[in-house]
Amino acid sequence: MSTTKYNYNPKTLRYERVKISVFNVLMTSIGYLTFGVIFFIGLVLLQNLIIETPSEKYLRAENKALDRHKMLLTAQLAESNHQLADLKTKDIALYQKLFETNISDESAPVYPEREELLLASSGDFDESAYQLSQRFSELIQAAKRAVIPFRQRPIWKRKISPVSQTSLLLRPLKILK
Repeated sequence: MSTTKYNYNPKTLRYERVKISVFNVLMTSIGYLTFGVIFFIGLVLLQNLIIETPSEKYLRAENKALDRHKMLLTAQLAESNHQLADLKTKDIALYQKLFETNISDESAPVYPEREELLLASSGDFDESAYQLSQRFSELIQAAKRAVIPFRQRPIWKRKISPVSQTSLLLRPLKILK
């Protein structure tokens, strides 16, 4: 049991019993709770600064490894971008050779790069996919309309004289060998 407390009253010159009020109990409990929360936060911060857990050690080592790996990946990405630029110039040269046209890099339509497509929003991605599909269908139409020299035409589209047709029919095994 708690001991009863008394306060001296100088007006009456007596000791009077202290009454417990709700306000005093509430303020005392709020004070204790505040002190406890501040003390707990201080202990947790101190523990996080001093003690390193195994999972923290693992995550720190993983972050260091990822930083090193990022350098390697950026170097590989730069090299692959250089190779892509070379392939793009070879592609233009091949396109000019196959379709016997002269196109310049300035007149060629600009399509988004791979990195831009990966980082694009869904609307931009759909627009880029639509542009690429239109370009693909244009290339197919251009290939169908292109005049192919006689030596590059497939055999079934060449005009073959009747004599050569009969020789094909008479000796099919020699042709297959």
